[in-house]
Amino acid sequence: MKASILLLSLTFIASCSHQPPISHTKDWNQHRAELAAFDQWQLRGKLGFKSPERGGSANLQWSQNQQHYQLRLSGPMGVGNVLIQGDQTSAQMQQGDQRYVDSPELLAARFTGLPIPVDALSWWVRGLPSPSMPKAMDL
Repeated sequence: MKASILLLSLTFIASCSHQPPISHTKDWNQHRAELAAFDQWQLRGKLGFKSPERGGSANLQWSQNQQHYQLRLSGPMGVGNVLIQGDQTSAQMQQGDQRYVDSPELLAARFTGLPIPVDALSWWVRGLPSPSMPKAMDL
């Protein structure tokens, strides 16, 4: 009897609980503005690449502070450590004792052998379309 009353009470309490609906109708322009406002962030992950000449993978640590960034790429077991620092217009890459200075895209191509749209990546990792790349519907 007590078990029946307890079960009935729990059923009644559960049926009275109410959770407000989750709204998925947030305005895209508002959402995009909120994400674009993030100008300081860090990203850690793994990057895989393959070109006709070579392929590989690297561990990635990316720190963004407004327009300035620092990317640290290292191969398996920390081999082939590369540090790229810069902004949207110029960058320098330190690989061992060698230092290279060029545009971010050319330095990334030197390391991976692939044309990587470095400027667009900072938008893509925030879930935003890059203003410098054509939209899919424009292609």
